[in-house]
Amino acid sequence: MNESMSTEQKSRELPDLILLASIRLFAKHGYDGVSVRMICDESGCNLSAISKIFGGKTELYLACLQHSANEIIGMMNRHFTSTFSKETFEASMRGFLVEFLDHINTNDEYLEMLLQEMGQNFRNTKGKLLDQAKMFHQRLADILKSGQDWGVVRSDLDIHTLTNFFVHIFFYSSKFKDVGQVLFYKSLREADYRKSCVDTWCKMILNK
Repeated sequence: MNESMSTEQKSRELPDLILLASIRLFAKHGYDGVSVRMICDESGCNLSAISKIFGGKTELYLACLQHSANEIIGMMNRHFTSTFSKETFEASMRGFLVEFLDHINTNDEYLEMLLQEMGQNFRNTKGKLLDQAKMFHQRLADILKSGQDWGVVRSDLDIHTLTNFFVHIFFYSSKFKDVGQVLFYKSLREADYRKSCVDTWCKMILNK
């Protein structure tokens, strides 16, 4: 019984194990510099497991890029469930922003992969990552529009501009190169700075 449960647990954890190992390698060596054999060695998984779960190297690479984006979308869904309301809006928004910045702060390898992919004009992702950016944009816009309808989000808030801002922070952040933007990402290492960002954004969004 315990052995069966252990096997089942391992089967659930295996995709994440492969993904995290692959992200480390792709971030360091780029798409062309990584082989499936290297991923096998890094993850401790055999070739058949990788092929069965993901298919080939291209599919695995795309899954790596989608993995972190999916976490952001899942984060939004956790904080803004189908039952979120006018009364819970501020707490939900604040909780999401805190987790959002924490996620960016701990995903250097994903951001490095993203930078490499941008440099190649998304040749390996076939637009699927951009589709996720659009999904994120629309979900956040819907949330903010609900807040405006309830009177808890400022009526003069430019939702389109704000959602574009958040999309660029996460999906395109590695492209930011000027001094101010570099300092912003370095500053995110500090918990007090992340809290300050959340406080500032909440003041900008909420009708208080």
